[in-house]
Amino acid sequence: MTPSLEQYRNEVSRCVKCGTCLSECPTYLTTGDETMVARGRLSLVEAVLEGELKMSNNFNEYLSTCASCLSCVSKCPSGVDPVKIINAAKSEYFEKDPDFFTKAILKYFVSKERPLYPMFKLLGFANKLFYDRIPVEGWLKELLPFIRSGVKKSFPEFGKRNLKNEVPEIIRVKNPKMRVVFFTGCMTDYVYQDAGHNIIDLLKTNNIETIIPKNIICCGAPAYYMGDQKTALKLAQKNFSLLSKLNPDYIITNCATCGNVLKSIYKILLNLNGHRLNFTDKVMDFHKFFAAHIGIQHDNKKNSFKNKVKVTYHDPCHLKRGQNVHLEPRELLKSLPWVEFVEMDNPDACCGGAGGFNIKHYDLSLEIGKRKAESIKRTGADIVATGCPSCQMQLKDILNRANYSRPICHVADLLKDPSNL
Repeated sequence: MTPSLEQYRNEVSRCVKCGTCLSECPTYLTTGDETMVARGRLSLVEAVLEGELKMSNNFNEYLSTCASCLSCVSKCPSGVDPVKIINAAKSEYFEKDPDFFTKAILKYFVSKERPLYPMFKLLGFANKLFYDRIPVEGWLKELLPFIRSGVKKSFPEFGKRNLKNEVPEIIRVKNPKMRVVFFTGCMTDYVYQDAGHNIIDLLKTNNIETIIPKNIICCGAPAYYMGDQKTALKLAQKNFSLLSKLNPDYIITNCATCGNVLKSIYKILLNLNGHRLNFTDKVMDFHKFFAAHIGIQHDNKKNSFKNKVKVTYHDPCHLKRGQNVHLEPRELLKSLPWVEFVEMDNPDACCGGAGGFNIKHYDLSLEIGKRKAESIKRTGADIVATGCPSCQMQLKDILNRANYSRPICHVADLLKDPSNL
């Protein structure tokens, strides 16, 4: 049973409206609107709980503009988790008045566990055949979404192949020193497969047996953050059962959001406690696993590498604030002999991607992304690295709009020869 909004009544009352959350909230910094910051949203939720305000479409719109970046959670001096409360409120509204299109997509492709690959193939086909060919000027542009200031949204190459179908379910090694599950997530499986292959090769090289379950399904993040917690619960139950039966030493993720959902959201949805917490303790981001169990080797000859490439790193919200992983990606990048690492201003500022937020609130997403694009441009970086596929998509779009197109890579992509990028 998913948590109800009423269960958070006491936590809502602990918000003292001090305004500490204003300092980093991306939607507030962009709009200056008090209803678009945690204390404003919690004031609306409190009014609903007290019967002073009814749930309405406007109420839900204010909630849906939360990018779930967790900045308010990390800043709150009272220990309140506004994101958890906001998502409970979105869930309650979704149950009463669901958006038909969103509900249909979630129910068909997610809760019914139909294969996502045909959908990604269709997106790729439509992108190449129609979207890329239609000019941004003239009446035809009215047929296209996501055109702003004469520039189309930059999309990755959807549906080129399916990672799980390219590799064995169990990648065996002689005398394995440990056994792990690689939870690829939908985007690594269907869009950013190179990062997945690099991680698999790395694990194999270091004598780690790797399981990539064929019947693993979406972690549930899209459903959870859109308010459909019942669908998210069904997905969590299936994945929890499957992963628990496999009983690996670790469950490795390379998607910041997947990792945060498995570690934190499953605790909420499945009410994990006691001995069952062992499951979430096993979930570990790729960068942290690399540092802890493989080891970051610093090349003594790295300063003699002549053709260094300037690389900067963007902290995904669900990786730094959600999983406290931020030092390890930097150490890994700095260990590469061909990399000159340069830190951007405010590297942990939200890029505005946030999954479905980018689709539903595209203009707001782009406004948030402008600050990130300017921070990246000031570094003069040749390559931008990050640890989340959703961030990769957003960074590609905002840098293209800022006339600073650069390769946007997962850190795992940079373990290979940079000439291939």
